[in-house]
Amino acid sequence: MHSVKFVDILKVDPETKQRVRYWRNKEHIRRCMIGQEIISEEEHNKWLTNLGSDLRIKFWIVFSEDTPIGAVYLNDIDYEKKISDWGFYIGEDTYLGKGLGKAVLYKFLDLAFSDMDMDYLTTLVLTDNDRAIGLYRKFGFKEKRLSIRSEDDISVMELSKKEWKVKREELENLLRGKDKR
Repeated sequence: MHSVKFVDILKVDPETKQRVRYWRNKEHIRRCMIGQEIISEEEHNKWLTNLGSDLRIKFWIVFSEDTPIGAVYLNDIDYEKKISDWGFYIGEDTYLGKGLGKAVLYKFLDLAFSDMDMDYLTTLVLTDNDRAIGLYRKFGFKEKRLSIRSEDDISVMELSKKEWKVKREELENLLRGKDKR
């Protein structure tokens, strides 16, 4: 599996902080988001300023070696109930389709469930985003369908810490070749 690392967005250089807005405004990323509006530089800078004081959000830049390639984040973190919404995307086109999504998701789930001690994670996915839904299912997420907007159906993908521990062991065995399925 590819090696990736996460760096808090507040600890990266200004150019990388601005790259996040560029990625988020890309058509192929926006069309997979619930909020699909273009983000202005002013809105982005205001969001960055507020990140330092909003404990309900954690946002990391994903690096492959020394190259920033995407983002992963927790939203609406409830530290008392140990639940959060989450999401991620690969923003650099040359890194798409190389299996990095699996590496990012694996590392992220370990971070959320182990390091941050979350018990439960959810994410909203447009039902036509087959690639994301397929990946999340492979990692043990369960799916529930909703209709929030008239033009789109949305799936809620859910995973508990307990389910992740079981799935993580299965994935490790597959990677080591122990499970011959």
